[in-house]
Amino acid sequence: MSRADGLWPLAIGGYCAVQVLLRLLIGPALELDEAEAFFHARQLAWGYGPQPPLYFWLQWVLFQIFGESLLALAVLKALLLGGTLLAVLHLARPVLGPVGAAATALSLGLLPQVLWEAQRALTHSVLVLLLAVATTSLALRALRRGDWMSHLLLGLGMGLGVLSKYNFVFWPAALLTAAVVLPEWRARLRPTRLGLALLAVVGVCAPHLLWIVSHPEAAGASAHKLGLSEAGHAQAIIRGTLNLVAAGLSFLALAVLVLGPLLWCRRDRLTITPVVRFLLTASFCAIGLVWLSLVVSSASNVRDRWLLPLLWPVAPAAVMLVWQTLPARGRERLIGGLAAPWIVAAALLPYASLVDPGWRGLDWRPLAGELRRLGGGEVRPVFTDDPFVAGNLVFLAPSLDPVLVQDLDTIGPGAVLILRKGEASSAAPALGEAGMRAEVVAVRGVRRTLELVLAHPEAAGGR
Repeated sequence: MSRADGLWPLAIGGYCAVQVLLRLLIGPALELDEAEAFFHARQLAWGYGPQPPLYFWLQWVLFQIFGESLLALAVLKALLLGGTLLAVLHLARPVLGPVGAAATALSLGLLPQVLWEAQRALTHSVLVLLLAVATTSLALRALRRGDWMSHLLLGLGMGLGVLSKYNFVFWPAALLTAAVVLPEWRARLRPTRLGLALLAVVGVCAPHLLWIVSHPEAAGASAHKLGLSEAGHAQAIIRGTLNLVAAGLSFLALAVLVLGPLLWCRRDRLTITPVVRFLLTASFCAIGLVWLSLVVSSASNVRDRWLLPLLWPVAPAAVMLVWQTLPARGRERLIGGLAAPWIVAAALLPYASLVDPGWRGLDWRPLAGELRRLGGGEVRPVFTDDPFVAGNLVFLAPSLDPVLVQDLDTIGPGAVLILRKGEASSAAPALGEAGMRAEVVAVRGVRRTLELVLAHPEAAGGR
């Protein structure tokens, strides 16, 4: 093993350790996805709502080790992000060697959803990215070896991917489509062994699928985000297509800006290896499958982060293409340029709690104190329909023990506190300027509304 073989994994581990430290220093509250994970992961269940359960299960494991703490949240995120970089490193190393593989892994920093959002806020999307990369390696292993064990591992990886985020399903379908389309891989397909992989997927996902069948309302609570339309099918297709194109361009813009000119300058020397062709074809097929799903479902909304498990190979494949054409000096410059965004992101992350919307900077303590006061010293259940509210309350004031419900209107007045996240109004600061308005209704049997303001400490002190 060369020195570089151990150096780059060590560097990735050190970077992730810094991320854990930074997260512990940035607060005092939780981001949207962090709050949801903190609330749900306190117990194990086959389902929790519109998000699949794997991230919450992993978070539960970390809670058993580190306690229900911010440290546990930060460690899981760091492990997933570091695991993703190591998985890309492993994928590229047989083709490029350790240094070229490191450059390939660093190229994920040209995707803003990885470089910034994954480190700042995302949870399930970080997990699904890791499993998309891991599943790609398992698919290549199964195609190369053709043995039963490789296909079984592929099926287990795909099953875990489905349990990480539902948009993952497009990726294994795209990998299979790419293998069928490309002659060099089509000859390696083993239908009966792929059947074993499919059975493994069903076995891994079956308990959660049964939960979805028995809890359709909870599982489909976020279906509105897809922009489903029952009228104007043609218009929905046009909107969906335009949104898909816009999301794809937004996702890849920085990678194209940085790597595009380099590829163009070296275009006469580029050699497309079977692995690179497989990766790029799979991404193209994945986008095609997403578009077909928009056409069939009349969904019109596509967000760039939903493309994370589908378009991630573009930047690594571009680096794998150009690396072999560069002289030693050019390789040094490329790897330095690819490392720079990660360093800049780490330096800027402490300011994430201070800029719009700045969820980490919200001060929830006055609200928790007011809820205790309104409870009159008694233990009164606090109901809310927002995981962000529930997670932050249980994080900062566990004694309140909030209850997350789907519809607050089903709870009548009684000896309860109902917390509803309100919109900005003239009586409260605008959302993002100084905080968020919350309403408390149905206090001790009297249905009334009390407006409370969750403010950034520095903003509250300035008013």
